[in-house]
Parts: sequence; C-alpha cells; structure tokens
Amino acid sequence: MRTPYRVLVFGLPQEATHHDVCSLAEGLCTGETRFAVDPSGDHRHALAVVDLDLDAQRARRLVANIGRHAVHGRRLEAWLCVMPWG
Repeated sequence: MRTPYRVLVFGLPQEATHHDVCSLAEGLCTGETRFAVDPSGDHRHALAVVDLDLDAQRARRLVANIGRHAVHGRRLEAWLCVMPWG
C-alpha cells in the first residue's frame, strides 16, 4: 500500500538543489523539496524535507540508501517521519 511519507535528509551542502535531493531519492520526490539550516549547529550544511509516495518497505530502504552517501566527506543522514506532520 502506497502512503505519503516525509523524509528528512541531514548533512547536505547549503548549495544543494531539489534536483540533487531527488537524485538521492532515486527520482521519487512527489512534491517540493524544502531546505533549512542544519539544526546540528553547522551552518555550512542544510537539511531537506522531501515528500514521497511509497510503500513502507521501499521508504525504509530508500532512507537506508541515502544514509550510505557522503557529500564533501560528510555522511548524509536520513530520517523517515512516521507521525503526521503538523
């Protein structure tokens, strides 16, 4: 069953684009990608909020795959939001 999911991707460079994030998400982005300053306090990095419409197993696998990538020597981290986003 396909469900809308929201994925947070941490550790992106500030110059990251929607296209960069969708390529990490295997082209499965279903909406706009929103960017914010990384809450880790490192203002050289950004986080992305990505909306996806997938089945649960594929969403978890995608999050794991994103976590295997590194940009400028820094490993990316991705979280799958399981609670409704207010």
